[in-house]
Parts: sequence; structure tokens; C-alpha cells
Amino acid sequence: LIDFQGMRLGSAAYDLGSLLYDPYQCYDAELRQAAWREYCRQVRALGGTPPDYFVLLAAASQRLMQALGAYGFLGRKKGLKGFLDHIPPGLRNLRDAASHTASLPRLGELLDVCNANFNSKTTS
Repeated sequence: LIDFQGMRLGSAAYDLGSLLYDPYQCYDAELRQAAWREYCRQVRALGGTPPDYFVLLAAASQRLMQALGAYGFLGRKKGLKGFLDHIPPGLRNLRDAASHTASLPRLGELLDVCNANFNSKTTS
């Protein structure tokens, strides 16, 4: 196995959430649902119990928050401006993931602030 960032043991739902909500790809809801259903089918076929859908959404949200922080740091502090291009789709994907759960009620408000802040700094 080769991972140039942070390979460690963890939830497979984290990897799936990271893939399905990746700001570089921006998959649609239909593909995300189909992939989740197939993941659950495969877990059952192996004799396991798939996690609740919330686990996927929480994992995707966690990954997106980490990635957005990295994009902001790399784009603004390190001058790698290309990373800034992935912030708007990352914010949209994070809003989408968080909107399907009542467990992250304040995240929507924070995303409004982030969007306004990012847009004001890009246009000035």
C-alpha cells in the first residue's frame, strides 16, 4: 500500500465519504447513493452490518473540513493559488453532507460565514 499523506487504520466509511464528496470530483447525489448501497451490500455479503448512513456523512464532513483547512493554508499562506479553486466545491460538498443530518445544526451557519468570507477575499 502506498499513501503519500496519512494512511492509517480507520473506518472504511471514511474512505468512501472522502471519495464520494471529494472537491476534485463533485459526484452527483445519484452516484453517491448507488455507491453507498453497493458498499452496504458488500459489507452484508461479508457477514457484517453496514454502519448508519450518518457515519458516511460524518466521515465526509470530517474529511472535507480537514481538506478545506489544508486548501486555505496552501493557497493563502504558501502561495499555491490552485488549491483555492477547490474551496467553493468543497464548501458545497460539505453543505450537502451536513444537510442530511440534524446532528450538525451549526455547520450550515459556519458555512455561510466561510462562503461570504472566501468570496469577499477573492474579489478584493
